[in-house]
Amino acid sequence: SATISGTLFDGLSHKVLDDVEVSVFNGRSAVSARTNSKGMFSIPVYAHQRVGTNIWSEYTVLANGMHEFTKGNLSAGYQKNLAGVELAGYGQARRVISIKSGEKANLKLDLFPRGQTAAYKVESILDIGLQAYEFDCTPDGNIFATVPFHTGLFSDVRTKNAYLNVFDLNGKLLWKKAIHDETPTVDISKDGSLVATTIQNIPEPGSISMQRAQNTAVVYDDKGNLLFEFLSPVSVKWNQDYFGRIMEVQISDDNRYLAVGDDEGRVYLINLATKEIIWQKEMNGQVRILRFDDTDGFRLISSSGDGYLRAYDLAGNLKWETYVDAWLTGISISRHYILTSSKATQSPLHLINKVNGKTIYSYPMEQIGQAIMISPDETMFWYSNNTGGGTTTLKGTLFSIDGKPLFDVRSGTLTAAFTADSQYLAVANGKCVAVYTRTGQILWTQDMLPGRESTSLNEVMWISPDASRLVVGLNTKPDSNYYGQIYFFKGGIIDLPK
Repeated sequence: SATISGTLFDGLSHKVLDDVEVSVFNGRSAVSARTNSKGMFSIPVYAHQRVGTNIWSEYTVLANGMHEFTKGNLSAGYQKNLAGVELAGYGQARRVISIKSGEKANLKLDLFPRGQTAAYKVESILDIGLQAYEFDCTPDGNIFATVPFHTGLFSDVRTKNAYLNVFDLNGKLLWKKAIHDETPTVDISKDGSLVATTIQNIPEPGSISMQRAQNTAVVYDDKGNLLFEFLSPVSVKWNQDYFGRIMEVQISDDNRYLAVGDDEGRVYLINLATKEIIWQKEMNGQVRILRFDDTDGFRLISSSGDGYLRAYDLAGNLKWETYVDAWLTGISISRHYILTSSKATQSPLHLINKVNGKTIYSYPMEQIGQAIMISPDETMFWYSNNTGGGTTTLKGTLFSIDGKPLFDVRSGTLTAAFTADSQYLAVANGKCVAVYTRTGQILWTQDMLPGRESTSLNEVMWISPDASRLVVGLNTKPDSNYYGQIYFFKGGIIDLPK
């Protein structure tokens, strides 16, 4: 019902490039063609509006993508074209476009000679048992903490195998603590001196009390010594005592406060020195995300089951609230913005002015947002989902800060990290890891499980400011999708001769 066509050029000489593969992806399948002697291609597509929206479905266009992320080998599949041009010497051209029924898109795509590559090797591997669904690290990457979640295992297995793992940049396990069940939250203080998470409280044999759902927020020092613990106060549900399940813990940047949120919709701000509750707020539904922010010196950002994101000051005064849909799955806070993803019907992305809470724009994704991150220079943000379904092609996508999709790497369940200068992006999907430039040129990729699939949810991804170190959560045991490993890579970016 529509056609995506165009012409492919050498970006420097401006000569057309023939016999180069161009692929169009619709989120579920791909159609490919090769440019003709005039550098032209034409690919028919089925144009449709995404379910429940007025947005025409996006398509990802990729030229010269033989060594794309999912291939696992940068040199695989490359050859000379009919004119004898070494295609391996070129990078890729990428676009994300929306097209209406009956339309014909005519694109001009430029391939530039590859100016850089990258090389990394595995320095060490740390087995952590259950998958690292949640993690945090210090800003310098020297200390990491992981906890398991969404393993799908029976409760008795989780009880025996769930641990908080704390390790350093070189892969040395510093200490670990049994937490008796999976948890969706872990936080490290900025200086690495404190670690917070939750521990499941095991009920007494024969107990039928709702206390079996009770867990405890805990704070450890950098040696693993317990400093503080907190249980949500009892409430009455179905004529019996119920202790709310803690869903989120966060340590303030100055280490003075702990924020706790539970599935009863309660938020607590606690003074860690005095161990007293400073204030408590009742939200309308479970609190899944809390974040401290330094706007006006102090703010606590809280999600809520009613779909509102709220900001409070130190005294507990509401500074603003804005609707972002229920069941938030991700948040990223930069100097000026807050970005959120959700599990709501259309799973929209929201970009918010963090000073006044006003929504700058909303973009429906239809899929559960998993990993989101604003680039350090605030010109872009990363989005990925953990399903890869829906009627949109956008699975692992770099957006401009104004909401324009720039390129997509065609693989879901991705986590990502930017370098400090926002020039490079590292991504991973449980078994593969890759490094891209901000313009979408793939510099390096490695498949740790060739020929096999992995559905593990290891969300650890960190890249050093100079791109010389990678810390990645992967899984090379395909028969144990709940399994977690942390890979530590060393290497860097390499400039190629001009």
